[in-house]
Amino acid sequence: MGRTSGWVMMVIALSVMGIASNHAFGSDTGLGLMEAVRLAKENDPTVRGAYHELQAIQTLPDQALSGLLPTVQGSLSLTNISFVQAPPTYQGYWSESEGISLRQPLFNVGAHVGYVQSQKRVEAGRARYDETVRNLLYRVASAYLNAVYAEEHLRVVRDEEKTAAEQVLMARRYFQSGEASLTDVHDAEARQADIRYQRVDAEKLVTLSRNTLEALIGRPSGSLFRLGPRWKPSPPDPTSVEAWLNTARTHSPFLKYYRLGVEVAEDDILKARSLHLPTLDFQGSYARRNTISDYIRSQATEWYALGVQLTVPVFSGGYATAKTREAVERRNQSEEDYRRAETDVTQKILDAFYGLEASRAKIESSNQAVRANETAVASTRKAFEAGLRSIVDVLNAQSRLYKAKADLVRARHEYVLNLVALHFHAGILDESLLTTIDEWLERNMP
Repeated sequence: MGRTSGWVMMVIALSVMGIASNHAFGSDTGLGLMEAVRLAKENDPTVRGAYHELQAIQTLPDQALSGLLPTVQGSLSLTNISFVQAPPTYQGYWSESEGISLRQPLFNVGAHVGYVQSQKRVEAGRARYDETVRNLLYRVASAYLNAVYAEEHLRVVRDEEKTAAEQVLMARRYFQSGEASLTDVHDAEARQADIRYQRVDAEKLVTLSRNTLEALIGRPSGSLFRLGPRWKPSPPDPTSVEAWLNTARTHSPFLKYYRLGVEVAEDDILKARSLHLPTLDFQGSYARRNTISDYIRSQATEWYALGVQLTVPVFSGGYATAKTREAVERRNQSEEDYRRAETDVTQKILDAFYGLEASRAKIESSNQAVRANETAVASTRKAFEAGLRSIVDVLNAQSRLYKAKADLVRARHEYVLNLVALHFHAGILDESLLTTIDEWLERNMP
């Protein structure tokens, strides 16, 4: 009895360990889209680097503000004077002095513009960080969906390869019975060889897409989830492409970064022109000096000094003028960069929006094509068995059926991918959309 219970406990322990292992590596539960996003956030160094860059940029206003605030300096001097060669009455002595000075800018256009500019640099840094985070979401979603598509496509090709092998056997059997020609056999074998090539190419696509995903998440991807047969696409919201373009102009951190780049360049022009302007500073100081020796002790001397200092640039060798010309050209460059970015975003939104609409139409037509070709395959087989059609007709019908299935898989994939791209380029891609897509994916599908 004791030996039996010991075996039972061992089996239970091994089962628990197996369950825990499967849970740890995701072999049973699979890898969902949001889990892939979580892993990518932990593994990807780009977002972490962008975060530290933002933290560094956020110190710029404090640095710029220091040019508008007072500076205070203190000094202390203690000097020993020793005579090497002098009359006997000359003796060494100590001299001590101490002081403090204050300088407060009263009028400094360059420093004021620099402070305003530093705040814009922080806004640009935040926009750059937001774009980096959204870009990671986009890359993970694209990699995950591409890997899912590759497996779906491979599944269709393998089904077609299996059917092609059955058709080869059938053609050989009918040839042996005299009901099919050698040409029919060769046609079936050629079709099988072509599908075998398609299968190898599809397997390569699976490997490459998996590798891309695993490079992002930093671990083996395991089993992935895919769109179920009951999933149906819906129109984009909003349904107007102009509304999406307006959303991008308002919310896109990519465009905001370049727009702020133009404003920062405008401030550089003001800073360069301020080199021609005078500066005015308030200055105040206090000093105390004393001399101590055995034969002389002077009375300590103290004084205060208050005043203003006006500095007027007269000639700097042409530096200010050249600096202004440089700033103007860099502003022009920033404007061109913004126009290029706006054009790029507009084009990508148009591609994603109309790609989304085309995918919806393609899904509907592919569904109809699958149903029609399934009927055509069944009727062609019956006609072949009745001697009214050739084996080539059957092969062609089956080829059209699997092409329709492959088109349907691609259209469903392109719809979701275009939906993600549309939100990304409009600047509103976030985890809520990816969570919705994750809910579309069905777990443990056969």
